[in-house]
Amino acid sequence: MFKVFSKSLAILLSLFLVIVSCNTNDPFEITPPTFDSVPAETSIAGISPIQIEEGVTAYIHEEGSDDFFVTVLDEVQAYITLRTEDGEIIFSSFQNNQEDPSTISMQFAGEYQNDFTYSVAQTFTPGLKIGLKGMNLGEFRTIVVAPEKGYLNVPTGTLTSQYRDDTLVYEIRISRIFPD
Repeated sequence: MFKVFSKSLAILLSLFLVIVSCNTNDPFEITPPTFDSVPAETSIAGISPIQIEEGVTAYIHEEGSDDFFVTVLDEVQAYITLRTEDGEIIFSSFQNNQEDPSTISMQFAGEYQNDFTYSVAQTFTPGLKIGLKGMNLGEFRTIVVAPEKGYLNVPTGTLTSQYRDDTLVYEIRISRIFPD
């Protein structure tokens, strides 16, 4: 009886292992985010542009209300949505029905991240860092970044390399500044 039971158990275990190993899902596949909950793009019509630096232009929707402003040493929490000029969303703090601000380290904001996930690190460009510097707490602005200050020089194979030739449009609202 024990022999029959152990043979049956061995067969069932083998069958289970065959079924489990036939799973066609790639365990390393990164599921793209959903953007259903991302707010519509804010219009910049009627707002005077401010050229911060060649290739980086800001449109201020709401002034900040505090004495704190972003410096290159700070960590910032911000609601951020990054789109191409054509409106394709690359990243948003609101993706996947989230409503929490993203944390951005100004130390790394201007450096390309060899990022293979859908995180705020994929928004890091020289233009982002330039556009964030000097923003006040509570400020809401649109920052338009030319390709040479955007993803033009990102490494091949990253999630953002497909946007090398795109003008980037960041919508950013600063919710917290952690001075260093």
